[in-house]
Amino acid sequence: MEEINNTENQQDLIDPNIFQKIDKENKENIWREETGLDDETICGAIETIVFMSDRPVSIQKIKKLIHEEIPLKVLYESIATLQS
Repeated sequence: MEEINNTENQQDLIDPNIFQKIDKENKENIWREETGLDDETICGAIETIVFMSDRPVSIQKIKKLIHEEIPLKVLYESIATLQS
């Protein structure tokens, strides 16, 4: 009986949102797996897109060209790295 109570107490300690957090992390990283890009090579991809275009390229267009699941935060950070 004591083992059952310990198991129940351990279940109370599990974060009920853990699966949502794991799913969110997986979705945020799916672009890495599908494109083969990482934080360094993403800068090169953005640079190529910008220099190959004869017009300004919106962040949404860059996102669409690289991968729909790439977080905008990653794009903004990469652009800031390129600018510095």
